[in-house]
Amino acid sequence: MTQMQPSSKPEQAAQQTSMAAKLAGGALLNFISMVLIRLMGLINIAIIARLLTPDDFGLMALALIAVGFVEALINRQFENALIRQQDVTADHFNTAFCLAILVGLFGMFMVIASAGYLAQFFGNAELQAVLYGLSPVPLLMGLRNPYFVNFEKNLNFRPRLKLHVRARLVMTFTSVITAYILQSYWALVISLLTLHATFVVLTWHLAEGRPALRMPRWKAFFRFGGWLTLAGLAIFFQKRLPTAILGKLATTYEAGRFHVANEISTTMTQQLLSPIGEALFPGLMSVSKSPERLRRAYLKGQQSLLGIALPVGTGVAIAAPEVVRVLLGAQWEAAVPIIAILTPVSALSTLTLGVNAIKMIDGDTRTLFLRNLFILVLTIPLSLGGYLAFGITGLVLGQALGQLINLALTLQIAARATQSKLHDPLRVSWRSFVATPVMAATLLGIDALGGFAPFEMSLLQAASLLLGKALLGAVIAGGVQMFLWRLAGRPDGFEQQVLALVSRLITRVKPRKNHLDPSEAPH
Repeated sequence: MTQMQPSSKPEQAAQQTSMAAKLAGGALLNFISMVLIRLMGLINIAIIARLLTPDDFGLMALALIAVGFVEALINRQFENALIRQQDVTADHFNTAFCLAILVGLFGMFMVIASAGYLAQFFGNAELQAVLYGLSPVPLLMGLRNPYFVNFEKNLNFRPRLKLHVRARLVMTFTSVITAYILQSYWALVISLLTLHATFVVLTWHLAEGRPALRMPRWKAFFRFGGWLTLAGLAIFFQKRLPTAILGKLATTYEAGRFHVANEISTTMTQQLLSPIGEALFPGLMSVSKSPERLRRAYLKGQQSLLGIALPVGTGVAIAAPEVVRVLLGAQWEAAVPIIAILTPVSALSTLTLGVNAIKMIDGDTRTLFLRNLFILVLTIPLSLGGYLAFGITGLVLGQALGQLINLALTLQIAARATQSKLHDPLRVSWRSFVATPVMAATLLGIDALGGFAPFEMSLLQAASLLLGKALLGAVIAGGVQMFLWRLAGRPDGFEQQVLALVSRLITRVKPRKNHLDPSEAPH
């Protein structure tokens, strides 16, 4: 029997380079898909925020407390378990599918059973009907085809791009049409149901495998997913806490104002960059057997996250008046301070994405749960005390402080897991921490000199001002970042990755131009 010869060092280097290129390409596709998805989401918000009221959004936000609780039980827990499993078999996919359906059914009945109690607790009779309407969402999440995760497991993110873009297009079309016709919160209910139903149809259409109703591997899933599920629930309660406080102690108007403002903050930071975090998990998994390669890959991922999140989050905070005027309209002006406070903190919190991937790789999901539970217990008095003392501004500041403490604790966990130092992700991103303040100072200086009042401008004027600020901020932040990179001797880092990805995009476009039909060539 012939023995396999070990790969030579050049072959290993070539494999590593190929894997890095594949991961970079996957991260790029994932990021592009999320940009498109979030752009569609912002367009969707911009339209329906003018057709519906903050009270409508507030009622929906209260309903999402119950529905989101169940979503946290299902959302990506089984997918992550499949990605982490090295030798995945049909039994694993069958088990994941059955468990997801069972949890989905349990969640659906739990939403229905709790509808009356939640309506009574928040003093809003309409909430009960909305919860009944949203009750199928958990089951729809459980009905997705688990074989779709094979694409992500193999670092092929093109099907994911198709899935999310198509589903969001359907949702955007549905929400706009229903909001125009119904002029009520039922448009939000219908659009959310449509989104999840579209996900189910497309995962079965795009994925090649078909699961069976058997679950022989359920013990393995619970060992990995049990703590991860509890961790997801703890972070869910932390995020929904402000909505619950406002829904109980204030009004649905205040709950809606916070919900939409927070949605914009997270959309422009954590949700925008979540594809990079999702690409990090299978990417880091591929180098997990080498502690040094894992540490380097982790720091590169964190540098990439901060390289985008810092300037975007800071820019959105500075341009919050223009963002609200353009996206939501003048009636949402009170959302400006919420966005200005939460967005920079949300940008820094993107660093937790990479740390979560690290802990899922080593299987220590219990640590993620304990961290999230601690932050939840800490955030309750911070948010509630802040609201009782200073109103909604105090509540927002309490949430922001909780996120910063969570970040510090998370970086400490990652330092132990990767044998690095707590401040290493910040140290390797020093150029971003210099470029972003330069950009911020420039934009604030222009605001001070110009004395702009976006809410007194027409929509076109405010949109032009927002576009000008975005372009100027991108040029300044990018220019300073690249200048510092060249000054530092062009080290291997975020800037090099950006240039490599841009080069790959140009290379893909050029062949199309060079292979024109001869009949189309100019004479």
